[in-house]
Amino acid sequence: PSRPSGLSLPPFSLSSGCVSILKGIDQSCVNKCMEDNKSFTSQCSPAFGTLADCGFKNCKAECISGDPDAESCVTCNEQKCSPAFHSSTGFEVQCKYDKDCNGDSAGVTSGDLVWTDCGSAGDIATVKSVSGTPVVGADFDVVAELSLASDVTSGTVNLSGSLNGLNVLNVDQDLCTANDISLPLNAGDLYWPDACGSAGDMTVDVKANLKLSASYSLTLKSDGVFCIETSFAV
Repeated sequence: PSRPSGLSLPPFSLSSGCVSILKGIDQSCVNKCMEDNKSFTSQCSPAFGTLADCGFKNCKAECISGDPDAESCVTCNEQKCSPAFHSSTGFEVQCKYDKDCNGDSAGVTSGDLVWTDCGSAGDIATVKSVSGTPVVGADFDVVAELSLASDVTSGTVNLSGSLNGLNVLNVDQDLCTANDISLPLNAGDLYWPDACGSAGDMTVDVKANLKLSASYSLTLKSDGVFCIETSFAV
């Protein structure tokens, strides 16, 4: 079969239903997507399943942002996967986003930080507000204003978070000790401050520097003290 050069090839995202973080690419799902949405025959479509599988296995970190047009994602696929595809099919592939196979999850834009008090009635702290202006490639602050019913002198806080729905953080941190925390996949860094203090108003300023444009969630939970859930896209 022949197709014109300059074929637009959709990288497959988690929302497509063809990708599992644990199991990898479902090649038959990719093949069917290309047949149903791009009118390829069943003889041609397996080349796309093979290509998607190669990208998942060899370029997962480079494409973790969810943006298929990201330089690192395109470059990795062109270097490690596209040559074999070109050779077997004769197609010239341009890696572009295609909503028919990817859904609407790619190419997120900047948005406001959304927060929820996920604590219990008996927690020491009342969360009055959480604010921040998330950005990529520069430091920014997530600032929580708390009111403590009594002194907090010790404890542990769990920091958990996700990137485009993929769990990438689950760290237990001493509540009263400042510490730098590196995110997996070179996604960036967090700075946890000393969050212990006397009864009354207290500010907890978590600093972040993110390297990838994506949708993020971050939960800060200290049993018996406070729980804060945040989400944002940059």
